[in-house]
Amino acid sequence: MRRLALRHAGWILVAGCSGGGGPVDDPPAVAPGAGFASGTILVVASEGTDRSLAVLSLDTATGEAGILPGSPADLGIAITDAESLAADPPRRRVFFGSNLDGRIAVFDLDAAGRVVPAPGSPFLVERPGVGAIQVSPDGASIYVGYQGGTILSRYAVDAMGSLTLAQSIPAGGGSYVETMLLLGDVLYVGFQTSSDIKGFELDAQGAFTGTLVADVPTNARPDYLRALGATLYCSLATDGSVDAFAIAADGSLARLAGAPYRFPGITQFELIAIEPGGARIAVGAEKPTASLGLFTVNGDGSLAPAGDVFVLHDRKGGPEKLDFSADGRFLYLCDHVGEGLYVLDVVGDTPRFAAVPRYDLPGRQVDLLRFELPVAP
Repeated sequence: MRRLALRHAGWILVAGCSGGGGPVDDPPAVAPGAGFASGTILVVASEGTDRSLAVLSLDTATGEAGILPGSPADLGIAITDAESLAADPPRRRVFFGSNLDGRIAVFDLDAAGRVVPAPGSPFLVERPGVGAIQVSPDGASIYVGYQGGTILSRYAVDAMGSLTLAQSIPAGGGSYVETMLLLGDVLYVGFQTSSDIKGFELDAQGAFTGTLVADVPTNARPDYLRALGATLYCSLATDGSVDAFAIAADGSLARLAGAPYRFPGITQFELIAIEPGGARIAVGAEKPTASLGLFTVNGDGSLAPAGDVFVLHDRKGGPEKLDFSADGRFLYLCDHVGEGLYVLDVVGDTPRFAAVPRYDLPGRQVDLLRFELPVAP
């Protein structure tokens, strides 16, 4: 098995998967990376027997990945298809929720990028089935939505990363949360059971006020919320489209003309990512095959398909989470059928495999985050 050396800094945090396959019959393990003064990290979370949290540094020129010292680290909680990885970069902190046993693990990243569990982690929360987590800008609160309940929770986060329940409110009639997005003083929540998006107002201290500023139906169950300027985008898995809403000054939402938007050849979107700079949106799909596509973002926020569908593999299941590199040249994607971490070149309108297209990681990859974070050599 070929090992890789990393030349430039960049980090990714990834949650892992087991197994092989994909475009590379013998994918390389992620080689150790060291000596980087700063960069982008990718954090990857994995479930299964090898549940873990891995911190990877990225080569900004080639997209190649190198694992940082101390990774992967045991999550300490049971994870099954969790979709609730969140980060607080200024405090070098990561939160990961279990949708199986109702707990949230909290980790800090030290100066070398090593994963250090917060004292008392993991923390028991109000309901089983953590579906989504959002972090307040000051890092003093996290907001939690559940797959197994009709409430939303706010937890206070102390300097050591410990969680204390601060507030719990009814979810406005919604249930089964898999996505949330905090924008200013509004927490937008996608509810799968009722197929709608609700916006919950927050006060200056980040507490729920009890006021619902937005309540709009979606064409199908909302899977992922992302925002670009004054436009909120939502992938609709069972409808095979991306819905889009203009965000008013009061936080209310109005569907854009022509939305939802579809990509020819893709029938079930699972996830979306917005390119830094906002020129394109990437979509990942499970049906008819594990596929990717790129939309061009028009000046009015509407979307137009760019290039062709890119087929990742022909096995059942597909992309679980994805994100662009900081310069928009690469897409990083974890696959939930045991395919590991993919790296795609997206300089053109149609994605293609990068020089090293896939990495083998322990466990079953279910989530990833990319963010900038200094790390000592």
